[in-house]
Amino acid sequence: GFAVRARAGAPAAEMEANAAAAREAWRNEFLGVSPAANLVRAAIEDLAPRQGGVLIVGERGVGKQLVARLLHAGGARPGSVVVVDGAD
Repeated sequence: GFAVRARAGAPAAEMEANAAAAREAWRNEFLGVSPAANLVRAAIEDLAPRQGGVLIVGERGVGKQLVARLLHAGGARPGSVVVVDGAD
């Protein structure tokens, strides 16, 4: 999984080490070398450190939940990933 949590009151260095480990872990999970996969990878790296919300849309089975977990793990977002299934 990608849930890397620092203990309460952890030093900043420990928290950064945990975040770095999470960022490295996702690189092993996200597969693909096509130009489209590289665009998604670049978008994840660009958006992960930002604090705003991200809406991920796409067809069933394209990896939206994986992208959500990777965005969450690669940034400083508190709490858990929120996944909303809008399928009919």
